[in-house]
Amino acid sequence: MESMNGHRPEVNQLVRRDFAGTSVSRENQATQALVAKARADIEARWTMAMHRPRNMDQVRTLLLKECRRPGFASSAIYRKPIGDGVEGLSIRFAEAAARCFGNIVMEVTQIYDDEHTRVMRVAATDLETNVTWPQDVTISKLVERKTLRRGQTALDQRTNSYGDAVYMVSASDDDLLNKQGALVSKALRTCILRIIPGNLQDEAYEVCNSILSDAAAKDPDQARNAVCDAFVLLGVKPTDLEEWLGHDLGAAAPAEIEQLRRLYVAIRDGEATWPQALEQRSETRGLAPKAEKKSSKAEKSVGGKGTASVRDRLLAKLPLEEPSAEREPAWMADDPS
Repeated sequence: MESMNGHRPEVNQLVRRDFAGTSVSRENQATQALVAKARADIEARWTMAMHRPRNMDQVRTLLLKECRRPGFASSAIYRKPIGDGVEGLSIRFAEAAARCFGNIVMEVTQIYDDEHTRVMRVAATDLETNVTWPQDVTISKLVERKTLRRGQTALDQRTNSYGDAVYMVSASDDDLLNKQGALVSKALRTCILRIIPGNLQDEAYEVCNSILSDAAAKDPDQARNAVCDAFVLLGVKPTDLEEWLGHDLGAAAPAEIEQLRRLYVAIRDGEATWPQALEQRSETRGLAPKAEKKSSKAEKSVGGKGTASVRDRLLAKLPLEEPSAEREPAWMADDPS
């Protein structure tokens, strides 16, 4: 087909005429095919969601069935070494919940990349309610190393909490892939759990807790051996576990074994590291003895003999009021004898 001026459009060339005039654009057939495929995939997902909506009773039954399996329950809850410990539902739980919930689309797209940083966009969409939770993940292409290999150059350097030097070096392909997988998985877990109803998460959490408590109480030796075997795969020896516990591993209570199991899940999922767990544990243990020592010293001074102890006993009985700075009360004066 020729245009008005006798010019014939080339292949993949589109001529548009409107009130603004005539415009010529080129379109790639490969691009058109990809766009058509993406549109067809999206329409198919939404169509299947409309024809096969989820049944919440069925979802609850399937998810709680998963939680009643001891193997799944042991990996469904993690415990991060922050303060007294922060617990949550793990990546493995989010994956199982997405399968049971159904009609959820999870997408991971690379939106930026340079020599130092890569940005991935992670999103989860509920096809039935049209609710989408996106999250951008920034991945640094640097990793920390305690030592440098021959010929390796450090891009940056810092000092860790132990006073040792830590070097920042360029990540290898395997390091970058592992780092990206861990960060993307955590972002997906966050997006998925925002779609799963909270009451269903709470019920699943309680079921997992009860299953793990019963298993540890029935056979503590087997639970302890399973935890030791799991940590060995992470390079953590039983002596390291005893350092974390503060006593012999054989004397560990079922509750302590369960804390170690959840700590293992956090380390495996990239939520924490073993040095962080040891550091947090030592800080928690170091605060308690100081407080006890201070209180015992105060009790000793109150229960002693002499003028100072009499003054302390009087202070303990009287209201806690600060004396005036102008004149010291007579009852606080030293004994003239």
